Amino acid sequence: MLATVRIGPAVYRVGRFQQDFTATHRFNEVYNNNKKGDSMKKACLTLLLGIGMVSGAYGANANGPGALGGDLWQGFLQILLNIPPVSERINVVANEAPFYIPQAKSHGLTTFRNRSISLTLQAKHRLEPDEVELPLQFEIVSPPLHGTLEGAPPNLVYTPAPDYTGFDELVFAVSDGVHGSSEGTIQIKVQGSYTLFESGQVRPLALNSDSSRLYALNTPDARLEIFDINGHQPVHLHSVPVGLEPVALALRNDQEAWVVNTLSDSISIVDLAAPVPHVKRTLQVGDEPQDIVFAGPARSRAFVGTAHR
Repeated sequence: MLATVRIGPAVYRVGRFQQDFTATHRFNEVYNNNKKGDSMKKACLTLLLGIGMVSGAYGANANGPGALGGDLWQGFLQILLNIPPVSERINVVANEAPFYIPQAKSHGLTTFRNRSISLTLQAKHRLEPDEVELPLQFEIVSPPLHGTLEGAPPNLVYTPAPDYTGFDELVFAVSDGVHGSSEGTIQIKVQGSYTLFESGQVRPLALNSDSSRLYALNTPDARLEIFDINGHQPVHLHSVPVGLEPVALALRNDQEAWVVNTLSDSISIVDLAAPVPHVKRTLQVGDEPQDIVFAGPARSRAFVGTAHR
């Protein structure tokens, strides 16, 4: 700790380095009128040194003036932090005030090509004790690069640029006008518009007994495609229209294929032995059939799985 000793009408000695200082008239007044002990005197001297109200002449000292300056500031901070109003204020500024700054909420949105989407800028705001909630102030810091905004923050409408698909973003700031502000980002994904309805395939491929023919379902086009695979590359032979959304295929034998049509709620029986393969019979089997399996003696039983919604 610093020890302040008066050695003359306006000369003071501080600390263990025996440095003599000549004080200004203002410091003499504060020092001489102080009756509260050495702590207040040391605080006054250190503070006045820091703001230039005390001048001093250093004597010869191996430690140099830097050591004295360090001790002076250390003593000043120790005394300052022991003053309740000061320590309380420092605690508020360092530990409490940051939590009162509104915190912008970043999030993501998804829309489709050429389709607008509404969005709301959001923030979390913690109030001080007895503080009255006031409307937060939102502003756009960085607008989107691939679209436009309409409306007044925090309620906006984003419209992507014509035919644009990809990612876009905007950056916004929020403030309560007192404690400060923070920034958030809204990521916007603009997907390509999808107009087709397509069910997931369950069993879309089948081979005949000698692996010379490949049967494949063309689900979007509602067809059974037949290929000759004897050569190095498949050769397309026939395309047979079946029901809507064919998802599964099973061969009863080399002359007959059964195709499960999930949207038509049916099974198309295709005659493969005919010169031009075609649907020779349609079975209505219930709601959303998904798959078919042949079993039993000589594969004489057909088991069909349906949704029955």
